[in-house]
Order: sequence, then C-alpha cells, then structure tokens
Amino acid sequence: FAPPVVTDGDNVISQSIACTMYLGKKLLLMPEGFDEYKGLQFCLDCVDVFENGFGKNNEHGPTLKNYLSGDRWKMLMGNLERQIKGPYIFGDKPSPADFFLTQHMEWRTNTFFEPLKAKYGIDLLAAYP
Repeated sequence: FAPPVVTDGDNVISQSIACTMYLGKKLLLMPEGFDEYKGLQFCLDCVDVFENGFGKNNEHGPTLKNYLSGDRWKMLMGNLERQIKGPYIFGDKPSPADFFLTQHMEWRTNTFFEPLKAKYGIDLLAAYP
C-alpha cells in the first residue's frame, strides 16, 4: 500500500522497514547471530530520530531549534550511537539495519545537516561520529 513496495512473486511487501528486512533476508544480508527483532528495533529507533523527531518539528524554525538544542535530540542520537557495535551496527558485518540507517543518514545529510552546516556553521552530527 505505502511506498516503497517490493514485489517478489506472490509476495507484496510495503513500508520501508518491512522492505528492508525482507530484502536483507532474501539477499542473505543477515549476519550469523543477527537478531531480527533487534534489527527491527534499531530501524524503528531510526524512524524516531529522522522521521518523527524532524517531521514533528521542522515546519516552524523556533520549534525545530528547540528540538535540536534540547535533550530529546541528544537522547535519541545517543541511543542510536550506543547500539553501534562497530564497524557496523551489530558487529563486523552489515545487516539490513545498516542499510536502513545509511539511507536515513544520506537523506537527512543532503536535505538538512549539510545545508544547516553550510549556512549557519552548525554541525549537529559533531558529537556523534
């Protein structure tokens, strides 16, 4: 129903997290010992940060500034960062959650983080390498 949609034979999967997890399994991107529920949790945490957090606050400059300078932003980003076991989220091999995080980071970097840094010199990701 909602894009993106993956059609694989009789299977029709929609919604970005479901598509990511389905393709990860189909393409053998589930590292040994990968916990699909932890992967799902991480993807949902990404949605909390990059969609819900920004989406609820980006229509009004002062509201967005309060969100980004407040504790919620720091807690959400810290939560993501603490989960990364390195060099990939769950250790030595990429998982579907890595691809989900990457697409969110590219989206927000190109549409938000880099323009904000270029125009105002504010680096929201400096504390989260």
